[in-house]
Amino acid sequence: MAEDLCRGTSASLVEHPDLSEEETFSKASKTPKTWSEKRTDIRRSARVHDHILVSQQTCSLENNIARLEGLLAVCKSKSKREHLEGLIAILLTLTACEDGCEPVGFIEFNEAYHLYSGYHKTVPDIDNFRDSLLHPVHGLCVCVVNTEYLHHVQQRLIVLKPHGTGLVNILKAFLNDASEQSMDSRQYLNAEVVQGIIQSMDTEYDKKCVRALLACEKSRSQIYDLGIKPQVAVNTLWSVLEASREAKNAKIAAEDMINLRLERKAELIKEEVKITKEHLHAKKELLSEPRLKELEEKQQILEERLSDVKRLLQKDDKYAQRRFQQSVKRKADSLLEENRVKKRKLGGGAPRQVDTDDEEFLVKCIEEKTAAHGRRHDMVMYLNHRVKVSDFLSVTNYKRLKEGKRLIRSATTLYNRGRPKNVRSIAARRHIGSSLFCCKKPPKSEDVINECTHHQRAHKKNVLYEMGSLEHKDQWKFNFIISQDDKAYVRAGTSVGFDKARNQKIIQPSDTTKARSLPKYDFPEAKLNITPASHRIMMRECTLVNDEEKLTTREDQSIVFMRPKFYIGSSGSTWMNEQMEIRSMEPALYEVAPTTYSKDRKSVV
Repeated sequence: MAEDLCRGTSASLVEHPDLSEEETFSKASKTPKTWSEKRTDIRRSARVHDHILVSQQTCSLENNIARLEGLLAVCKSKSKREHLEGLIAILLTLTACEDGCEPVGFIEFNEAYHLYSGYHKTVPDIDNFRDSLLHPVHGLCVCVVNTEYLHHVQQRLIVLKPHGTGLVNILKAFLNDASEQSMDSRQYLNAEVVQGIIQSMDTEYDKKCVRALLACEKSRSQIYDLGIKPQVAVNTLWSVLEASREAKNAKIAAEDMINLRLERKAELIKEEVKITKEHLHAKKELLSEPRLKELEEKQQILEERLSDVKRLLQKDDKYAQRRFQQSVKRKADSLLEENRVKKRKLGGGAPRQVDTDDEEFLVKCIEEKTAAHGRRHDMVMYLNHRVKVSDFLSVTNYKRLKEGKRLIRSATTLYNRGRPKNVRSIAARRHIGSSLFCCKKPPKSEDVINECTHHQRAHKKNVLYEMGSLEHKDQWKFNFIISQDDKAYVRAGTSVGFDKARNQKIIQPSDTTKARSLPKYDFPEAKLNITPASHRIMMRECTLVNDEEKLTTREDQSIVFMRPKFYIGSSGSTWMNEQMEIRSMEPALYEVAPTTYSKDRKSVV
């Protein structure tokens, strides 16, 4: 009868040579199924035990080789012929007799897989190989037995399944008995093993879970013997149970939020589809053909998006269910992260070296030395020396010393309390502090945008050294140095510039409203605004200080013109008029050598 079944199968393949084995099996079924659905049915039917898979091959072991050879004879596909040849080789190995004895009857799974792979040009998938062994049409009469927990190594065997021997029941009884024996030989927990497991975990919550599980199953003395304080384990149990309830509630809330978001998204897409249809219907006679196609494509894309959202809401298929559950999981994890579930309390850990009072005192000191005015459009901290982080340390330690607190050793501790430069960086996410002050670079020059102030001053310094060097001492009298500019008002008693502008830091409060605002001018009326124009005439010379040339100012005189800004603006013509006025008022400043002429005489000349 088995031979007739094998011949019938071969005959059907001969009559329909273009049909594959999977198509033949699907044709014999009452309802057609997809390839993945047929594979799922085969795997489900083959699973008879947690560690046993039984092939669904319908013919007997004696007729198995004849069926495979019949399929091979009518098969034209090279890949399928390789597949059948590999299975035939495994079956011949299982049924081979050594020295006239009985057949071997079993083979290791990996060894069979390597034998099967030898007939393929490319390496086949190992799961597909297992499914081929269990296939009802071209499979083998075998059982796949997993003996991993018996030997504590990954090992699987392929065992022949003769018809009518009850081999499957024998294997079930043997594996159940072996499973009970293996449970008796489980690892004994002691303090060293438990502490090693706890130390190998990454998060604090995982360690809490281990202590909580031990608290459920062990007595207080047993927990203490494992190196865990019993009271700590009991308290941890309640916190873990509370965290699990929070996680469950977060999942429910996330599911509701995802449903609401999808419903809102569906309504918006519906509205957009409606507007597109109305626009297409109203402008159909006026629009060109390419524009009409664009609108139709847009409408089609929107309808596809709408159907996709509806499929997610209704969870029609497994793919939609999986996508929805993934969205719920991401949202639930986000809620747990925001509420700091499974994390330590914010007050945990070592006490901070700097508290809020120190930060407020420091930013108040910064405000005392910071001023903002209308011309520069920013706040600048005016100091008589280069701004350094060490200033923070001295100011804060002065306050802490008066309060009797421990002094701070590192200036970086205070500097790190400032506002991060990049709010999207990792350091910004881990930032500690109120971010009351920030650091910004000094503004670049208004005349040369691509050249910072440091380089401009270096150029000026080089020119001054060249003009006032000792090598050109006889030409000093021909040097004429004048600096002129319109000055904005600054805080009294402070410098208007910086020294050593390289790598300069300007410290200012993060809240711009806290800076002391200086008025632009003295008068509220715009017509009365006054611009102070400063002209500074200097005489420089070089002197040797410790065998090094230093520039010194021999003579210095400043002249200030007060101009009504509403009527007279700042321009080259205005400055030149002022220069001519100075030439008339102080002619001696422009002379190389003093003369005996009177001041009136010189002004006329």
